[in-house]
Amino acid sequence: MTLPFASFKSRMRAPMRCSTTRFSTTTVGFGCVAGLLALLCTVSLLGGCANPVAPTGGPGNTEPARLLESTPADEDVNVSQDVEVVLRFDKYISRGAMAQAFSMTPEPQQRPEFDYSGRSIAVSFAEPLRDSTTYIISLGSDLRTARGNVELDAPITLAFSTGNRIDQGRLAGRVVEPKEGQPEQDVDVFAYALPEEAQAPPDTLPEAPDFRTQTDSEGRFSFQNIREESYYVIAVRDNNRNRMPDANEAYAVPPVPRLSAAVDTASADTAAVEVPWLLTDPRPDPPQAVRVRPQTVQRQTVRFSQPVAWRERTAASWTLVDSTAQDTIGIASVHTATDTPYEVAVVAEQALRVEAVHRLTVPPQALEDSLGRAVPDTTLRFTPSTDEGDPTPEFSGFRPDRSGGEEGRPLTQDEAPLLRTTRPPEDDAWNDSITATDTTGTARTIVPESQDGLRHRLAFEPPLTPEMPVDVRVGADLFANIDTVQTQRYRRLSGDALGAIEVPITYVRRALNPPDTAATTAPTFESITLGVAPPDTLLSTQEARVTAADTAQTALRARSDSLLQRPERLVLEMHDTSPNGWPTRRIETDTTGTARFDRVPEGVYRFRLWHDREGTGRWSPGQIAPYRRADPVVWSESTVEGRARWTNVLDRPLQLLELTTD
Repeated sequence: MTLPFASFKSRMRAPMRCSTTRFSTTTVGFGCVAGLLALLCTVSLLGGCANPVAPTGGPGNTEPARLLESTPADEDVNVSQDVEVVLRFDKYISRGAMAQAFSMTPEPQQRPEFDYSGRSIAVSFAEPLRDSTTYIISLGSDLRTARGNVELDAPITLAFSTGNRIDQGRLAGRVVEPKEGQPEQDVDVFAYALPEEAQAPPDTLPEAPDFRTQTDSEGRFSFQNIREESYYVIAVRDNNRNRMPDANEAYAVPPVPRLSAAVDTASADTAAVEVPWLLTDPRPDPPQAVRVRPQTVQRQTVRFSQPVAWRERTAASWTLVDSTAQDTIGIASVHTATDTPYEVAVVAEQALRVEAVHRLTVPPQALEDSLGRAVPDTTLRFTPSTDEGDPTPEFSGFRPDRSGGEEGRPLTQDEAPLLRTTRPPEDDAWNDSITATDTTGTARTIVPESQDGLRHRLAFEPPLTPEMPVDVRVGADLFANIDTVQTQRYRRLSGDALGAIEVPITYVRRALNPPDTAATTAPTFESITLGVAPPDTLLSTQEARVTAADTAQTALRARSDSLLQRPERLVLEMHDTSPNGWPTRRIETDTTGTARFDRVPEGVYRFRLWHDREGTGRWSPGQIAPYRRADPVVWSESTVEGRARWTNVLDRPLQLLELTTD
């Protein structure tokens, strides 16, 4: 197990050691001997070479440390079980960082001791190592220099054996983030050996992995010199360095639960798994209402265990009771709190009795987390605040925030102007303090919609058209933070300003063939490909299910093979690459071929294709234990420019590869 960029494939010299020099007294007079002794005493008092430390002062290092040599050397065999490992670097190493970055597999029963001598570090063990065993030492990328605190560019690993052979198993992969496919650096990767008869990892992982490594700047990792067995390999952002996945740490599951370490590959690159590990934010337990934070005699804030969003924002479904008088109190409004998605504001219709304990019941199905898990029915108790003041709503601005000049901010066919506030405006504010007129001076009726109470989507009667821009005005009397009328013009883009983009998509399902015995060759696959058919074999053109009125035109290929399995639902997303770009659009389809996005504004777009295996409409990161695979994802390497009255096509098909053990 080593990373290819950090392996040592040549014998290294024995490390330098501090030595003493012998002096002859037969030809030297007494005075010379006395002087020499005085000189030696002075040198000894100044420190000599008995306890060298990192020098102080001067400019700090800007380059990471390099391992110059080691004893044993990388891939040494027949190493003594009582070995002392010596590592010599080109720079002084931080002692605290060394103890943290060092790991060894198999792991010794007791933590090794480190003896620092200049740029060399000796590692000793409390008990003899196992006989005929391959050991792998890993220095994580958090190993820092003593001066400058410069970390490694990539982990360093080396292997040696206490027997006459060294394990040759290899396994490699890549860890990326799922949104854009960018590499994830310095992520710990753990490999757990699986019993020969096991087809899936256990529901509870062992206390420690059998092997550990880290990703480099490209998100790549590699195990070398590991036992020729099958493994369950996960990636974890191991923040507390406890060598195990925790609930609050980002993680990634493998594309298949069982991976075999290959032994006949020329390099670790050819042993790499083609489908990346997708590192995602931690997935804690389902959301819970935690406590009520009193704000005023009428306003309370409910705190949740994680960010929540609204399923149904209806004040009447919430229950507020004065526990002393057993009176039910009406609720005027509920909305997302201004400064955090962890909180929801609840405003009573009247002032609450400050001396009484109250019960607030959060209704079921009102709120959910990012995975769509609902907050359960929960009752919380609180005593209201004595503060009688309630902050006046503030105006947070118009959206979308894209430039449009005097003609107004442009909107697509499916967009609407958005007005943001810190509190929901009163019902009578609409069409009174918040008004809209077109460029002829004709008033437009505003029909507001708000999912969270803070972002208000503005529809108009009559509807907004490309020929007639609308000016939205917000009165200064409504909000505390503005003293003049705020005005913003919006315009609907015409068809002449829009184009189309076509994206060829294919789906490849590769079945991994597990060997009957311990792995001796690289993983092999059987492929099933669904893709664009030649024109003479087209069966039909099918319109896919759509979002935001997009269309999917798919060319189906004739095939009656009973083994062929089509994906139940593919999701193709189109993302504008500019900071204040157009909204993300998606196409959902159960076939492959050419997907077409119509009415595309000018811009530069990138695409993401993923298999919605669970049919939820949300990308799933999978689960470590019990194992559940993540939805496979692929990203377009190139972009496509949207041009008015023009259809552009992605330069190469977007191919989604999914591995399976079926």
